[in-house]
Amino acid sequence: MKVDHEKAANWLSSRTNGMPKRSCCGDKNWGIAEEFMHIRSYDGPSSVIGGVSYAYVALTCISCSNTNLFNAQMMGLMGDASPAPMPATIQVAGEDLGG
Repeated sequence: MKVDHEKAANWLSSRTNGMPKRSCCGDKNWGIAEEFMHIRSYDGPSSVIGGVSYAYVALTCISCSNTNLFNAQMMGLMGDASPAPMPATIQVAGEDLGG
């Protein structure tokens, strides 16, 4: 499934006041991957291929190649295509990191 680059860029810009600045090199020249990346949940050595997976948009810095992953479903890019439940939210320093 192809990433809608316009929707992804608009979502990122609306939350970062423009494209995010890279923490390691300070650049703002990003490339958005053509296709969604999938990360499967890990359930130890008994994990089975075909388990729960989450779709992500990969954003790669053109200058230093550092890559950030953003949850595609939480960005509103998956529609009804992702049957996997959302990852559980966690609390760190009193802030809800789950959206």
